[in-house]
Amino acid sequence: MRPLILLVALVPGLLAQSKEFQKTAPLDANGRLTIDTYKGEIRVSTWDRAEVEIGARIEDDGNFGLGADRDAVNNTNIEVVVTAGTVRIRTDYSRVRNGPFCVGACSNPLVRYQIRMPRSAHLEIKDYKSITDIDGLRAGLTIDTYKGEVRIRNLQGPLRAKTYKGDIRAALNTLGNTRVETYKGEIELTLPKSAAFTLRADMGRRADLVSDFPAPSRMRRDREQEIRSTVNGGGPELVLKSERGNLRLRAS
Repeated sequence: MRPLILLVALVPGLLAQSKEFQKTAPLDANGRLTIDTYKGEIRVSTWDRAEVEIGARIEDDGNFGLGADRDAVNNTNIEVVVTAGTVRIRTDYSRVRNGPFCVGACSNPLVRYQIRMPRSAHLEIKDYKSITDIDGLRAGLTIDTYKGEVRIRNLQGPLRAKTYKGDIRAALNTLGNTRVETYKGEIELTLPKSAAFTLRADMGRRADLVSDFPAPSRMRRDREQEIRSTVNGGGPELVLKSERGNLRLRAS
């Protein structure tokens, strides 16, 4: 036990560090909220107030020798810019210094966001590898993540989603014009069984599409394939694009 106690005493930076951020900003019911972050969590719920409530916890990511130390946490800031009809939230790592054994941005702390926003405001997220959960939005949603995990529930608005190798699962109560794109990730969209839409899928030769809706029920080819299909009489356009990913359309 003595060597362990001595190590902790000599290297206090190895202890977990964190700090909190809280802010409320005005946002019109039909405004726009943008979030730009790198890693951690993004939890978004909705309400009828004309404001955004922003909570964030900044903390060491816990990687021994590679994680963010006390200075990295203290030097990570949350930037909130409010303009007419728009609130912009950005994780600012510009003051964080990577350690000598760190490649890229591995010293960046985790930022765990808890956000409430007007349910009818547009939401736009740019992320690298966060866990994202969005519930109850009744407006357009745009999300771009490199390898994050995304869960979307009770969406009533058009969706624009793009990931390189992340995992996106979205339940859409109503379908607007929607575009979902992945290179080699996993995407699952759940739509009402009665949803009427026009499907356009551009699938690479190593991509896989499975659908509960007619024509096609499953599509996998050894060559690039364009799929065009009218479902339940047609309607808003649903565009799917993948080179090597797995896509699934579920009927609820």
